[in-house]
Amino acid sequence: MGDFEITYYDKCFSAQEELKELQARESRENLMILFKDKEIQKLKSQLQDIEQKISENKKAYSQTNTKTALLHPFVTEEFEFLRKDLQETHQKINSLTMDNYFKKNSEANPPSALNQLVKFMEKTSGEVISETAEGKLDHTTQQINRKKTIVDDLEQKLKENRSYIKHLEIEVAETEDIIIALHAKISQIDVQCEEIKKENAKLSAKNETRGKRH
Repeated sequence: MGDFEITYYDKCFSAQEELKELQARESRENLMILFKDKEIQKLKSQLQDIEQKISENKKAYSQTNTKTALLHPFVTEEFEFLRKDLQETHQKINSLTMDNYFKKNSEANPPSALNQLVKFMEKTSGEVISETAEGKLDHTTQQINRKKTIVDDLEQKLKENRSYIKHLEIEVAETEDIIIALHAKISQIDVQCEEIKKENAKLSAKNETRGKRH
C-alpha cells in the first residue's frame, strides 16, 4: 500500500511539473505571437508610408511631365520665331545698308547690277560700322540677345525637368522593390504567426486535457 501511494504521488508530481512546463511554453508562445503581431504592424506602417511616398512622387512626376510638355512646344516656337527674326533682321540690315550706299553715291547713270553688287561689297564693312556707330543696330542686337537668353533659360529648365523626371523614375523603381521585399517579409511573418498559433492551440488543448485529468 505504501509503495502504491509513493508511485501515485510521484506520477501526480511529474504530471504537475509537465503541466507547469506546458503552461510556461504556452505563455512564451503567446508572447512570441504578440511580438510577431507588433512586427507585422510596424512593417505595415512602413509599407503605408512608402505607398504614400510613391503617390506623392507619381503626382510630382505627372506635374513635371505636364510642365515639360507645355514648355517644349513653346521653346520650339520661340526658336522658330528667333530664326525668322534673325533672317528678317539680316535682310533688313543688308537692304538698308545698300540703300544708304546708293543714296550717298548716286550717279547720273546708275551702275549695272553686277557693278552695284561689287561696289556694295566694297563699301559694306564701312557702312555697317557707320550704322552701328550711329546706334541703328544696337536695339536689334539687344532684342536678339534677350531672346537668346530666354531660349537658354528655357533649355536649362527643360534639362532640369528631364533630370528630375529621371530621378523620380529611379526613386519609384527603388521604392517598388522595397515594397515587394516588405510584402514578402510580411507574408513570411504571417506564415510564422499562423504556425505559432496552431502550435499554441495544440498546447492549450494539451494543457486543458492535463488539467481535467488532475
